[in-house]
Amino acid sequence: MSFANKVVIVTGGSSGIGAATALHFAKEGAQVAIVGRNETRLNNVAAQISEIGKKPLIIKADVSKDDEVKSIVWTTVTKFGKLDVLVNNAGLIRSAAVGDENFMEIYDEVINSNLRSIFVLTNLASPHLIKTKDAKWEEIKEMTALKLVTQSDDIADLILYLASDKAKSVTGSNYLIDGGALHQSWSFSQYTTNMSFANKVVIVTGGSSGIGATTAIHFAKEGAQVAIVGRNETNLKDVAAQISKVGKNPLIIKADVSKDDEVKTIIKNTVDKFGKLDILVNNAGLVRYSDVGDEDFLEKYDVVINTNLRSIVILTNLATPHLIKTKGNIVNISSIAGSTTMKAFLPSGYAAYCTSKAGLDHFSRVAAMELAPKGVRVNIISPGPVETPILVNAGGLTSWDKAKQATALEVFTQTDEIADLILYVASDKAKSITGSNYFIDGGALIN
Repeated sequence: MSFANKVVIVTGGSSGIGAATALHFAKEGAQVAIVGRNETRLNNVAAQISEIGKKPLIIKADVSKDDEVKSIVWTTVTKFGKLDVLVNNAGLIRSAAVGDENFMEIYDEVINSNLRSIFVLTNLASPHLIKTKDAKWEEIKEMTALKLVTQSDDIADLILYLASDKAKSVTGSNYLIDGGALHQSWSFSQYTTNMSFANKVVIVTGGSSGIGATTAIHFAKEGAQVAIVGRNETNLKDVAAQISKVGKNPLIIKADVSKDDEVKTIIKNTVDKFGKLDILVNNAGLVRYSDVGDEDFLEKYDVVINTNLRSIVILTNLATPHLIKTKGNIVNISSIAGSTTMKAFLPSGYAAYCTSKAGLDHFSRVAAMELAPKGVRVNIISPGPVETPILVNAGGLTSWDKAKQATALEVFTQTDEIADLILYVASDKAKSITGSNYFIDGGALIN
């Protein structure tokens, strides 16, 4: 996740999230411009940056004032010759009831700082970002079911991920890092922060190919002990051989997640072998093509729902006691199909699939709310079009080129990119994230 030779503007850079983010970018080799109103604090942050990276550009500016906003981009590009990343972090809070005499005055101040300034900066930065092909704007928002206050370092880690090439298929998405605030109230706690999975035990279902296989390999590279689950034993052995080259020998579990008895063996065999469970990645899924009025619709509906939804409910139920012991987490692999009809990519006939993913999304949110007080996180990752066996085997996709063109970035998301996001969400770097749905779809939902 190197940012060597990248030029980054961070507004609101004199303290908090902005300061931490600027420091993180500097550690990764970036040339940083920090923007704020308090010059003394900016100088303090600049001194910290200079100790670990290149000397930053200090820009004293009030983003609520157009003339000063214009100077931010101009000064940065004049100094460094380009702009790669813009982090719109500056913001403020002012309190006033709707009926108060000073309400409109405060409203204007808040809107100008938190919204209009971002419009102005985006407008001014766009020509430069188009040149560098790194057009990313991370609007930072701020309460939590996990009973913690998100640390600025946590947010900085997410910002760097989103601004890196690891997230090249992510655009138009709002990644929540709120400790589950949308599900409950907040207080304080402390956790460690790292990306290592040494001594962690991870189950990956659907691990014989595609996203699951790539994810299992990535976990193994980071030191995890992995259990891979799938129906095709030959494919599982092939993946296991790849894992053994980069990490510890995995546990192979041949199982069909649509069958209750086989699902039960997944958790049992893993815990019997390794003594615990830290992370459950529910990736197994399938697509079956059938229109609502077709004679075989209900038969295919049952197969899809049992695999894509019911199996995850069972696995979550069985894994919960073990995850509570380890304060572990669950990552459920859904799809943009849970939020759209998929008409742009596929013909009709995917009602069962779309329904299964919508059900998975909401089950995940409710599970996140219930498990948060016990220290267990649950999150969702929703890919867009990925050229993997699941769609090839399903049939019904008329053109890969048409599917690619239906995304804003006109790309297929690669399995490596999804695996990177899964590992981030499962790591302690994401300790404040639960109940969130992360879209990695090439901008399909906004196109």
